[in-house]
Amino acid sequence: MLLHVPTGTYLQLDRSEALIFDLLAESGTPAAAARQLADQVHIPPDQAEADVKVVLDALVGLRRGRGRRPRRPGLATGLGELVKWWRLPLALRWAVVRVVALLCLVELGFRLLDIRRLASILGTPLAGDDGRGGAPLPEGSGEGFAGGERRLLTAVDWVARRWLFPGTCLRRALLTGHVLRRRRPALRLGLMPDGVTAHAWVEVEGMAYGFEDVTGVFEPVR
Repeated sequence: MLLHVPTGTYLQLDRSEALIFDLLAESGTPAAAARQLADQVHIPPDQAEADVKVVLDALVGLRRGRGRRPRRPGLATGLGELVKWWRLPLALRWAVVRVVALLCLVELGFRLLDIRRLASILGTPLAGDDGRGGAPLPEGSGEGFAGGERRLLTAVDWVARRWLFPGTCLRRALLTGHVLRRRRPALRLGLMPDGVTAHAWVEVEGMAYGFEDVTGVFEPVR
């Protein structure tokens, strides 16, 4: 599974496509990747070149098709949000600060780590890595969580709606999972039939959090 950071979307790669992506990263050029692919899997050079082109076209499509620019709030907007933050209760104010700091680390992690490693570090491993599986669970309400957990979840929502980068479901899911990490959450990625991740959510103690505002047929995957 490949994360495209600018768009916040994923490309589901099969084993052959994942190999080609790795070869492209190692060799630096499509021609070199095609030669290595032909040598490794014993296929004709022209077929290797065609297979490499398929993966390249998919990556180019991600770059061109679904990018969303970061939000660029003006000075007045920024000051207004600062005033709103200051008017929050003191405990929630500090929770927002903690979430902002964590989200900055998540943004850095998007650029340095693969999603499996990042999710594991945040304490919300990908579903399937822990032996779980199955269809999406009923939506949870958060009742019964500790006060600190509920406060941080409120802060996650507050920050995500104002974050400079588009508030993708993946960011929310990773933050939610980290807040609830002591409850052994699992990150779930739902795929549309075209193989592109359409939604991400967290499953905790038999309930799903963040599984909303989605359409289409989903296939839970690792």
